[in-house]
Amino acid sequence: MVTEVEEQLLAMVVSQTRSREHQSPSYPLRGGGGQKGSTSLEVDMHAELAESWQAHHSSPEVSLSQHICVETQISSSQESVTEKRKEIEQYLLQSLVEVPDLQSTSDGYDLIRRSFRILRIADGAATASLLDLAEAALHAPDHLLIFNPFLTKQSCHILHQAILTWLQLCVLEDRPKRLELFCKAGEIQQVVQELQVRRQWSVSEYPEWLVFEVEGGLQIRPQQYAVATCLLREPGAIAQLNMGEGKTRVIPPMLVLQLAKGKHVVRLNFLPALLSEA
Repeated sequence: MVTEVEEQLLAMVVSQTRSREHQSPSYPLRGGGGQKGSTSLEVDMHAELAESWQAHHSSPEVSLSQHICVETQISSSQESVTEKRKEIEQYLLQSLVEVPDLQSTSDGYDLIRRSFRILRIADGAATASLLDLAEAALHAPDHLLIFNPFLTKQSCHILHQAILTWLQLCVLEDRPKRLELFCKAGEIQQVVQELQVRRQWSVSEYPEWLVFEVEGGLQIRPQQYAVATCLLREPGAIAQLNMGEGKTRVIPPMLVLQLAKGKHVVRLNFLPALLSEA
């Protein structure tokens, strides 16, 4: 369902390739280009900026579809996602408290189940909360045996996958809320940008990032994922990202979560002006 809803949101955006006759505006900066007094550094910088300028003005034009009522579609998507999220949430919580019926021929096994039920009634056994579900995503499937020791190996695996789906729905449920705020504020560019966000990484491989999305009420954008994976793949590399695209509040937590993995201490160095935002 997650992929289906993301495709519905993406369908609200129209991408139109620029015609060959399209003329990009002239590069607006002066300097470099072999001018007298220019250093090789200036020349290289202006060459890169000019190439970036051309690439930007050659990229497809993106806008909202005129054939879809955006606000109606957003509201409809939120209702369906909320309904599915509640359904899976109830299934998970119920499965983790379910104790098999006392129909076994083994008196010893029945005694264990009776004892566990009494222990749970007396509040002596752990009962899973929504926070516990999110934490369980960071552990192996058999971690769920803490809440229900009668689960089979296959059941633990199914429930663990269901938890990952539930977390994705929690993230998806927040997107229509952000879109509605952007629509009311008339920030069309923000609406278009949000509609184009799609997860490009595996939630099974990076469950820490998924929990971070839920806790932060955000969704990692493709360019943020690209920068984070570049820095992880090439230690010591330097990456550039535009202002307001998550250099402080999104990418550093992604790096810390991946580098720490609950085993290492990661130190971050911030400029004093950014400490309040970090």
